[in-house]
Amino acid sequence: MGTGAALLDGTSGRRRHLGADWAETEPDPVPVPTIAWVSWHIGWWWSVATDHLRGRPPRQRTDVTWPGAGKATVTWLRDLRADWPAALDPLDDTDLDATAPFPWPDDPQYTVAHMIGWVNAELMKNAAEIGQLRLLRAQQLGGLIRRRRRRPEGVSRRDVQLGKEHENGSHLLFCAGSEAP
Repeated sequence: MGTGAALLDGTSGRRRHLGADWAETEPDPVPVPTIAWVSWHIGWWWSVATDHLRGRPPRQRTDVTWPGAGKATVTWLRDLRADWPAALDPLDDTDLDATAPFPWPDDPQYTVAHMIGWVNAELMKNAAEIGQLRLLRAQQLGGLIRRRRRRPEGVSRRDVQLGKEHENGSHLLFCAGSEAP
């Protein structure tokens, strides 16, 4: 797991490169990921699982880039969601009983049916992580606004709730553990 810092700098809100940082050995303690990192992670494993189902060479982790904040990422994930059932439709019992190529490379203990179940579980887990990160950031920002007794100039209450990017390029929501903007 990476920190997500390569996707979005939590203190400045400025984007750096749009690939994810990745630790081959999970650090201890595990860093708090960003929503950007978790959404990239969903796109990476869902793309690779779909590649395997469709018999395409799977993408390398370093080849999967995060499309950016907001609509671009939502569109990317919706496209992956639309592609998933289309990849599942042609599978028959023989296909489902075959050894899973991902995420357990060629371990005969796991079948393609296990991989499909894993995708569902991983999606639920990652969606819950994004939801929790949004709640934490909204709570942190709510405390910041209450201390200021007003929102920053030009920022609507809805912008705060959605964590929109401010005109100066800074993000209204900041990474857990970082200093308030």
